[in-house]
Amino acid sequence: MNVKPGDLFVKNDNVVSVFMVDKVLDLPSFPVHVRLVEQGGNNRTVTVALSVLNDEKFWKPQSPAK
Repeated sequence: MNVKPGDLFVKNDNVVSVFMVDKVLDLPSFPVHVRLVEQGGNNRTVTVALSVLNDEKFWKPQSPAK
């Protein structure tokens, strides 16, 4: 899956949390990671491997609000 800043994902958890991709981190010798910022005023930031973000057991893409 092609991921870019501004894309939204929902954490597959008991509590619905929406995160926006802030930055794609493509560093030499490391798998690609993304930095996600939680939406809704919590200001929580997490960094996850792109392979985990693409696994729907953990995260699901969300369409932007219209």
